[in-house]
Amino acid sequence: MKRNYAINFCLALTVSSVGLCSTAASWKPPRVGLHVLMTGRDKTEQLTAVVKDLAEMGVNSIVAEINYGYEYESHPELRSANPSSKESVKRLVGECSKNNVRLIPQFQCLGHQSWKASTFPLLAKYPQFDETPGQYPGNEGIYCRSWCPLHPDVDPIIFELMDELIDAFDADALHVGMDEVFLIGEDACPRCKGKSKAKLFAKAVNDYHRHIVGTRKIEMLMWADRLIDANSISYSKWEAAANGTAGAVDLIATDIILCDWHYGRREAYESVPMFLQKGFRVWPASWRQPEAASALIDYSRTFADPRMVGHLNTTWGAVPLAELTAFKPLVYSTSVFAARPATYLFQTKELLQQKWPKNRTVNIVCHGHSVPAGYFKTPAVQTFDAYPHLLHRALNAKYPHAVINVIVTAIGGENSERGRKRFERDVLTHRPDVITIDYALNDRGITLDKSRESLTSMIEQAKSRGIKLILLTPTPDLNADLSNPEDPLNRRAELIRNLARSHSVALADSLAEFRAAIADGARLQNLMSQRNHPNRRGHELVAKVLMQWF
Repeated sequence: MKRNYAINFCLALTVSSVGLCSTAASWKPPRVGLHVLMTGRDKTEQLTAVVKDLAEMGVNSIVAEINYGYEYESHPELRSANPSSKESVKRLVGECSKNNVRLIPQFQCLGHQSWKASTFPLLAKYPQFDETPGQYPGNEGIYCRSWCPLHPDVDPIIFELMDELIDAFDADALHVGMDEVFLIGEDACPRCKGKSKAKLFAKAVNDYHRHIVGTRKIEMLMWADRLIDANSISYSKWEAAANGTAGAVDLIATDIILCDWHYGRREAYESVPMFLQKGFRVWPASWRQPEAASALIDYSRTFADPRMVGHLNTTWGAVPLAELTAFKPLVYSTSVFAARPATYLFQTKELLQQKWPKNRTVNIVCHGHSVPAGYFKTPAVQTFDAYPHLLHRALNAKYPHAVINVIVTAIGGENSERGRKRFERDVLTHRPDVITIDYALNDRGITLDKSRESLTSMIEQAKSRGIKLILLTPTPDLNADLSNPEDPLNRRAELIRNLARSHSVALADSLAEFRAAIADGARLQNLMSQRNHPNRRGHELVAKVLMQWF
């Protein structure tokens, strides 16, 4: 795992699709994560400043790997240079809480107790805790130092540091690190010499688990690389253990969340199903290569297992804090797990921005009933005043170098049951980049269950092919009671909202846009060409909502 410890203080930033800065937070998947290397109190302030932006793009949980970079009161001798104060952490906690972002501290345990020539505070102040005491002067010939998992005086100190962090962060979970532990069970250690490295590693994990989960009653996360056998899975020596610790995977509590990191592109990441089969919750993690990140995300999402909790993005200094929202692997992961206007169609928007000769045709299919088909006052069809054509014109104005096809497959009078039957033949055959689905108005003629079933089928067919979707709530009907939540139109609109939310696809809330126009003084009759068909002004409202995603 890439690290660059200029100062003995770093923060890891991770993201959950569900989570709050409180012990009552839900861990329901999916969780999208972001890991950021920090180097001092100024970085904590910078992080605080971007929490709102991160939350808006889908980030809603932050895990801060603070290590020795905090003003510890129990052991002030273990503070690193320029540590974060209780007040600065409190401001970060407050900003997270305000933006519904969950905050989790991380303290790097066992390994990574040095970087290059610098030994971190614990072993610098208490060299007797070193797994290799007196060995490797200037840290030459090793990757990082480790503390001894059997020294009787280590855990009491570490637990006091953990307790301070848990209290300062008002945490409901703690990440203990434990990646890339190469020095364990060394002959230079009088306590560990000759002992099983797997059992030593498992003992350390279980010691921390007893304190964090058993005593403090919160959850525990850790990196997973030392639990993977490099002889069984052909990962590098960094992302899998070749030093005998892998057997610990069968000796530790399975309620630990394992952060399984891989930074290269592969056809398969075999450790993911292995951990799932053993009963762990798994949080796959990527780094800076967009192709590798998307490969890991796409592979992980093939497992329909509730213990697959999302994706974690690491950065390791590859992007400044102020530019996190533009970090491509993060943008991709948030677009996959949380449909938000800023990120959901980022790949489509990148295509639309390409100029000849690097561009290609972008296909958008508008599927549905008479409204996207262009019916105004039946039987008149005004194609060039309907929202598919208005969307096309707006896209052309915004992306003047793009070649765009907006293809209308809508049929007047149709509901989602019939639209579902011809979805593959009439819609998917165009190999669309984006599909809009607009059936709620006519689905009042079928039951909610049948509507849900048909729409879900189309959603799943499109998602299985990597196609982005925008679901539309209905445009109004003059006979509907928009003020009554139980009106069939409102109930179909709520179904569409729920489907968009549960399937993490885009929502164009046409009905809400009409309501907003009415609240601003517009008369609904002036937005309609007949009882159930909008006029051009009404179609312009729908096109406006759709363009928010582009």
